[in-house]
Amino acid sequence: MSRFLTILICVFVCQHAFNQTADYNKLMEKAGENYAVENYIAAFNYFDKAQEKAITQEQKGEALAKKDECRLLILEQKINLEIAQKETDSALGVANTIIGAFYFYDERFALAYKNNKYGFINKEGTPVIGYKYDEARPFSYPGLAKVKRGDKNYLIDGTKKEYLLGEGAIDVNDIQALDLSNMQLTQIPDRVFESPNLNILLLNGNEISYIPEKIDSLLKLKELVFFNNELNSLPENIGGLNELRLLDAGNNCLTALPKSMIGLTKLEMLVLYNNQLTSLPNYEANNYLLEVLDAGNNLLESLPKGFSNLQNLKVLYLDNNQLDKYPVQLSSLGNLTHLSLAGNQLETLPEEFGRINKLVSLDLWGNNIKSLPNSFGQLINIEELVLGDNQITQFPGFIENFPALTSLDLSFNQLSELPEDLKRLTILELLDVSYNRFTEFTADSSLLPALAKLSLAGNNLRSLPDSISTFVNLTFLDMCNTNLDSLDTSICTLTNLTELYLNDNKLTSLPQEVEMLINLTLLDLTNNLITEENLKLIEKWLPGCEVIFKHKITEQRPIDDEK
Repeated sequence: MSRFLTILICVFVCQHAFNQTADYNKLMEKAGENYAVENYIAAFNYFDKAQEKAITQEQKGEALAKKDECRLLILEQKINLEIAQKETDSALGVANTIIGAFYFYDERFALAYKNNKYGFINKEGTPVIGYKYDEARPFSYPGLAKVKRGDKNYLIDGTKKEYLLGEGAIDVNDIQALDLSNMQLTQIPDRVFESPNLNILLLNGNEISYIPEKIDSLLKLKELVFFNNELNSLPENIGGLNELRLLDAGNNCLTALPKSMIGLTKLEMLVLYNNQLTSLPNYEANNYLLEVLDAGNNLLESLPKGFSNLQNLKVLYLDNNQLDKYPVQLSSLGNLTHLSLAGNQLETLPEEFGRINKLVSLDLWGNNIKSLPNSFGQLINIEELVLGDNQITQFPGFIENFPALTSLDLSFNQLSELPEDLKRLTILELLDVSYNRFTEFTADSSLLPALAKLSLAGNNLRSLPDSISTFVNLTFLDMCNTNLDSLDTSICTLTNLTELYLNDNKLTSLPQEVEMLINLTLLDLTNNLITEENLKLIEKWLPGCEVIFKHKITEQRPIDDEK
């Protein structure tokens, strides 16, 4: 896989979350409040969480853009702190932590500043793109960064190659890239077709409904981005762009694709997300370089026979379509590493499913699956597995055969117990079994020693499980809507917790031992029976924690058991 595609894969891998739209709006609001008072570190964290909760590409783009702004401002504040040395070492430490932990695009490129010049460093602090730019922006989708040296602007990619931007007094024959995104354009400007050496054309976020036939005159075009426009179709001669590596036509109004698309044999990434497509091209040969295909949020009921010819495909998103049967062509794609079939109408998976055993990420959220085939146990490389919102009644025993598993989502099923032996899941960090039929949770840290995030929400547990106190590495615990009427003092052992959700229960108070949760930053007590007096005590015990508390029921009315 090329370095360019390695960067892009990270952008598209995502998890589904319950009630994401409300969470997204709430987090963006909190981020905006902190941004307004120049608390950019807190704002960055909220924007980062909002990006995780985003559903649409537009939401993700909005949050990502705000994160980029915060990153630059954090860096600027850090530089000022280092020069002036007016703040404490701890403030500098926080700035360094944020920059080090979040600033790196694809874990490889971070914008850096030295001797009045910008460059890009890796996680070891070693320059990977030298300090030679007068101005620079961080890397962002689609794996490009905008920089300026002297009076010329460039886009640079993950291979460090520079593309001269058509800004200022530049000869049209020298222009290699044009960024015309988010300019409210209704048509492609004529000057685009006057640049014969154009390699990159970014037109995302406009109102363009038509691509003229002369697009095929841009014979050197490698990246073409039309995401979030109003396109109803693509021209037939788009297949003549023989050098095209990336085509993004996501979030438009496409109902069909031209047959000439099969001529784009050098295409490495194709984004068709959120259109109205009922079919995909029937690839007739096996000489395609395509590695990433996002056709989520369309109207696909099946895949063409020739789809099995895409032997280089590594990332495939078919989520939120109308597939009611597993496409057998997928079992021929032995190089797949990321697959999403979420939000379809699948009821069963065939034994052939186990053939795609290079998978590291699989999302089957929101289907009608009741059980999994035995061949599922052949997915020994799986790291992220989403089986939520199905009809699974028994915990799949072969999950124990997944030693690389770090994230497991089994929420919204019909499970009532865990298997006796989970000892092989030694690096599992996230376990979500929310909204099942558990009345107890017996697993302890000896079975899941690396567990950091646990959701038991929506199960009828009635009390804090005894084994919870052994998970001393937990940073996130969701016990909302579990019919809790008290909280055991053993909660105090979870000193690494940063987020604790106890909302929608029957709690009247919390034990004073919660003051030992020194790292807690968020505590949700919404919809409980806690009095204002007890709430003030809790806030006193947890001075550095944001306590969310809203009454939506009277203090005399218990929470419905059926909720």
